Amino acid sequence: MSIILSIFNYNIRLLAWVDIWGNAMGWLIRILLILGGGILYFVYGSYDDEN
Repeated sequence: MSIILSIFNYNIRLLAWVDIWGNAMGWLIRILLILGGGILYFVYGSYDDEN
């Protein structure tokens, strides 16, 4: 959602800190957050308890 809103020059206050270091670094941080969330989803999201 943050990426879509940043295209229209609107930032969520919680994630406004990512643009402190510049536009390119802000995009890199957003992409890393998405990748980190995806990794967490695949590692812990499909946990099946076989007991």
